[in-house]
Amino acid sequence: MPGSNRNSTCCRCGSQYEKTRGKQECCASCRKEVYREKTRAYMVEYRRKYPEKCKAAVDRAMAKRPEYYKSMQKAYWIRIREKLFCEAIGHYSNGKFICACCGEMERDFLTIDYVNGNGNKERLEVFGNLGGGWRFYRWLIKQGFPEGYAVLCMNCNMSKGKHGTCVHEMKRGQDS
Repeated sequence: MPGSNRNSTCCRCGSQYEKTRGKQECCASCRKEVYREKTRAYMVEYRRKYPEKCKAAVDRAMAKRPEYYKSMQKAYWIRIREKLFCEAIGHYSNGKFICACCGEMERDFLTIDYVNGNGNKERLEVFGNLGGGWRFYRWLIKQGFPEGYAVLCMNCNMSKGKHGTCVHEMKRGQDS
């Protein structure tokens, strides 16, 4: 095609680029993203049309390498729980990840406290015997972070549950 105009406009970013072959719709920098979007849309549609085929393929793959898929699932759930924890604790501590009573900053020690008490009763009403943990954090997020919760470290939370108020608060009251 000597003499033909090979310049074109990118379908994604609108910039001018020179075609290097065939039916190119976009520039080189956008091409990978456009291809990824089209491939994803195709796969979503394929899974919708042929769920039995997709399930059979997954089952075959899992049967060949069960330990691998078990470790992948474990890693996935660890990431999900960490994400839920960070979102809930981050919200109720205004992004500081700090105990509202004593200032403890070790993330492994932080937990959500029911400000008005009766946390166990409320947890049993919502979750039954399934407990709290990541389910509780997910519930808080889905409810739009309702009022009445705060971030405390485990020591302050346990002390508050045992005495009705944290020992730090009792000591501050005695110092006054």
